[in-house]
Amino acid sequence: MRIGAHTLIWVAPFTGETLDLVDRVRDLGFDAIDIGVGEVPPPFPAAELRRRLARTGLTASLATSLNAQRDIISDDADARRAGVEFLQGVARLCAEVGAGTLIGPIHSELRRQRLDPPPVHEERWKRCAEGLAAVAREAERAGVSVAVEPLNRFESDFLTTTADGVRLCRMVGHPRLGLLLDTFHMNIEERRIGDAIRSAKGHISHFHTCENDRGAPGSGHVDWVEVRDALRDVG
Repeated sequence: MRIGAHTLIWVAPFTGETLDLVDRVRDLGFDAIDIGVGEVPPPFPAAELRRRLARTGLTASLATSLNAQRDIISDDADARRAGVEFLQGVARLCAEVGAGTLIGPIHSELRRQRLDPPPVHEERWKRCAEGLAAVAREAERAGVSVAVEPLNRFESDFLTTTADGVRLCRMVGHPRLGLLLDTFHMNIEERRIGDAIRSAKGHISHFHTCENDRGAPGSGHVDWVEVRDALRDVG
């Protein structure tokens, strides 16, 4: 297990002007870094980022999300195609910079809010699984993995719970696809965080520790003993 920090603590998105964050995270004593690349604003400093990661020895992941023009569950086929191609490109970027995992709420447009009738919602599940399967295959070719993150109901109307995440992993059925669970979102959506973690055994590949108010662990009301014990139980 490696313990790291996310660049979203300081800046969004990560650019060539914020490369010093790699050294800062290392100097703070962490051994991993999640890099919030957003929409990968050009020119992205891939070569220099790779050099810094190699020099510091940090394990890295690249974090991104989708929008209305790049949404793998959209009714618009062009938007679905653009979303898949974008995520496949970020998977290749992971390999280019030496990051091992593509992470984030890459299941649907961020902050989309609508209530679909059940048949439409099920069609979105099918589209999501098909899209992420294509992304996982590209990730495998690039030698990296993918971790999809459920968000709370105020930030997503699609994948909001651990159970949703487990269902999606099973639908995709690809060894390169796992779950990123975040205690901030779990605190809103789960009755008991520990039980939710245990229900995802075998699927969790990334984990974010964040307080109920997005503060530092220990400053709010999340039960960190429960979280620790559950993570130990799932290995």
